[in-house]
Amino acid sequence: MEWNIAFMGAVGSGKTTAIATVSDIDCLDTEVAYYEGGPQSKPTTTVALDMGVLELGQGDRLRLQGAPGQQRFDYMWEILLLQAQAVVVLVHAGPQAQAELDFYLGQVHKLMAAQGRSVPIVVGVTHVQNRAVDLHLDSTAACPCHQCRPPILPVDARERASVVQLLQVVTALLEVSVRQPEPALHRWLGQAGAGVVMQ
Repeated sequence: MEWNIAFMGAVGSGKTTAIATVSDIDCLDTEVAYYEGGPQSKPTTTVALDMGVLELGQGDRLRLQGAPGQQRFDYMWEILLLQAQAVVVLVHAGPQAQAELDFYLGQVHKLMAAQGRSVPIVVGVTHVQNRAVDLHLDSTAACPCHQCRPPILPVDARERASVVQLLQVVTALLEVSVRQPEPALHRWLGQAGAGVVMQ
């Protein structure tokens, strides 16, 4: 079985790094230098997509596809979400985390609603190393039922074990979504521990 996982999030949230960290193939990326006005901490930006593969064994794999963070490339968001069976939203820890999360969850919901479907979502909070940060973000905007609250995990995009842990949660939700009809899945996500902060 193959599952396509879309990574979304703001510029500098760690999408390219996370995919490169766990990919079992040479990661395809479309990083180019900023012309002007880019953050000094990140001299390049994704303009189309990042792509990697995580082999799960016995022929199963995750195809990891990272979307550009800049809104001017938002046409790629729709293209990648058309193929996605699940979404990882990465947000940069800090005072802007909730605003970033609300924006990207809203975009995922809008684009998925246009397709007439929903997919499991997991939130990863990056850049938490050696920082006292509040991981208790509100993720209820992910679903119009207001019951589903995607799991929120701290993740170090540079550490394979950390990104793999995030993807293990994604695959667990995918397996549940295959077995459960959608209303039951929503109830499960709302009541059975989804939305908890996992540290």
